[in-house]
Amino acid sequence: MGETRFNLAVPLLALAVAACAKGDPSGPTSVYLTIDNGQGLAAPDELRLSAVGDSGPLFDDQRLPASGALVPPAGGGALLGTVTLYVGAGTSGLDIEVRGYLGGAAQSDGTTHVSVVAGKQVAATVVLAAASGSDAGSDGEGAASDGGAPSGEGLDGATPPDGRDLDGAATDAGCAGSSLSGVAAVPTSPVDLTAEGLLDWRHWGLGGAVDYKRTDAATLISDYTVIGTGATSDVMRNLVFSWTDGYPRTTVSSAPAAFAITGVNSGFEITAPAAASARTLAVYVSGESDSAVLVATLSDGCVTDYVATHSDTQVYLAVHRLTFRSATPGAELRVRWTMTDGTGAIGIHAATLY
Repeated sequence: MGETRFNLAVPLLALAVAACAKGDPSGPTSVYLTIDNGQGLAAPDELRLSAVGDSGPLFDDQRLPASGALVPPAGGGALLGTVTLYVGAGTSGLDIEVRGYLGGAAQSDGTTHVSVVAGKQVAATVVLAAASGSDAGSDGEGAASDGGAPSGEGLDGATPPDGRDLDGAATDAGCAGSSLSGVAAVPTSPVDLTAEGLLDWRHWGLGGAVDYKRTDAATLISDYTVIGTGATSDVMRNLVFSWTDGYPRTTVSSAPAAFAITGVNSGFEITAPAAASARTLAVYVSGESDSAVLVATLSDGCVTDYVATHSDTQVYLAVHRLTFRSATPGAELRVRWTMTDGTGAIGIHAATLY
């Protein structure tokens, strides 16, 4: 079966398992697969992954984890974990299927097709939905019959199997209130977080110290969660932030530091709640001597992920402005900024919500 391998990356498991291969894969060709649970579904205690490439099956009903029960990341939410699929030469695309089991019974499944790029890592997402014939969507504990989570897709732009249009608009009436779009730009320094973050803002600085908008209401932008096991540090990258309504520091005129992490498949994740009316989350990130991918996912499973990649041998700065909405109660936008290649460090500076 060539040199295709996979390993389970944090947060799914800190475990590596070889399949259909010996030794290291040839080059960094890989798929960074995120597995999300559909809305209303009980979390599975076991996953099974199958993948078919150009020449036939590469993985066939591979159990995740290899033994024991699946333990999703702490803190709740839809994320079940991530898997890195290393792909050998001669494979241009993968058809991936993931099935969820609970107590030995199949309860959910999801599929995606992703084009593979030689020498690069691409990102894809599978969102599990109630399996045909299962009772996962009944008795108020499963996905609704007209609004269940559809399957995800990768970066290739192929029409997903759930009937969504390529622009991310859902054809299911239950998803009519959902949308997600984004645009990336080079930020202009300095950034006034108070002026931009009308609903909320958050800044990460020296040692990962956090300042955020002082408000009588609950904060909306989450603190970061570290992805992977890379080494963290501080970086200075010619991008400064100011604010006058912060906590614990009320007023800062020029905050230059960001929090950074080094290591392939390492990065940061933040979330912000969705509402029926559109909101925009701006995420300020950076990198140096590396490649990285930013993936934004709306947890209701109704729309295509926003995916943007960056790669440079020098320092680069970016702000991603993500406009999103969802009529589904409790829906949130999850943003993951992950290094995919290189020896430098990627940084997370700040985020605003307006």
